[in-house]
Amino acid sequence: NARKQMLSVSAQNLDMTARVALDKLPTGSNASVTVSLIGRRATAGNDYRAQTSILSTGVVKVSIQRMIAGSGSTISGSSMTVSGVTASAGSVLRIRTQMTGVNPTSLSMKVWADGSSEPSSWLFTVTDQTPAMQATGPFGLRVSLSSSATNAPLVASIDDYLVIDLDVYKRQDREC
Repeated sequence: NARKQMLSVSAQNLDMTARVALDKLPTGSNASVTVSLIGRRATAGNDYRAQTSILSTGVVKVSIQRMIAGSGSTISGSSMTVSGVTASAGSVLRIRTQMTGVNPTSLSMKVWADGSSEPSSWLFTVTDQTPAMQATGPFGLRVSLSSSATNAPLVASIDDYLVIDLDVYKRQDREC
């Protein structure tokens, strides 16, 4: 498992994007690589994760996880297989998520193949009102390989990781 966290920078309303490629697909029964864009790490073990899982078949699945005390649960309505997108060794996926608002927090996500146009709509938008998550917090990313993978190590390349604090962006936009 690899993780990069920006502990000294916090934001509440985020727009995060990244480009992701694997040197090879995982092999093994139910094997997967999961890339998580993490937002609002309110306290240790409490955060939202926009997760993109690449299966051994190249199927791409997405979900939003709510981590409370280090234990994750999928937010209802946020888990799906991405239609028309298949991963392969060296192919690049683009991931984008937004996490905005308080009571409720709105969480949106989309994934598409690099080189194609960004979809105009989100794959889904869900809301959450979990009290521990209604705060500003650091953000980061994490890549993990399932324990069922039989061809470790895999190399996950992350490019163009960009986090926009929408509150700052909106203020600057109004001032220009």
